[in-house]
Amino acid sequence: MRYCIAHLVQGAAKKHHHTLVEDIASRFDLKLRPEYFPSHITLKAPFEKDDLSIVELELEKFAEAHHVHPFVIHKFGHFERSAIFLETSFPRETARVAHGLQNALRKQTPQTSWRDYEAHKNFHLTVTKDASEKFEDIWEYLKEMGSPQFELLFDNIALLHFQDGAWSVDKVYQLKPSK
Repeated sequence: MRYCIAHLVQGAAKKHHHTLVEDIASRFDLKLRPEYFPSHITLKAPFEKDDLSIVELELEKFAEAHHVHPFVIHKFGHFERSAIFLETSFPRETARVAHGLQNALRKQTPQTSWRDYEAHKNFHLTVTKDASEKFEDIWEYLKEMGSPQFELLFDNIALLHFQDGAWSVDKVYQLKPSK
């Protein structure tokens, strides 16, 4: 089965993201819809795995050992002219936690493939992936909309699975409350 590890975005930021994805998809006739995936920040890109017991144990141990930290969603960004996203800013401690999870998973599941960019990933919320032909129009529309601003907590790690053409939440691991 295909899995992904992510942080689930909640509250007003989730609602804004969901509405934005639907608006962009409808307005510009794009395929990516909010029901395809929950609002999330990818921590481990999609991977195939039959037995998840080691991954689940590592996620549980990691969540029990780490505290909640803040981060901000503060503007739009893009990769090339194809993917547009809501950009995040992780303070040093939050980034340390996210990268610590990646390192722990890499160590405990050496047979799981990792792409070169994953360790240095720009943490973000995808708005659309298929924007190439309409990039300029979408980008102008978003600039007119103005930059979003959300202060959030990095408080969970979620295991997502791909089934029936969409990503859904398999399990959520809550980090410890701040000290």
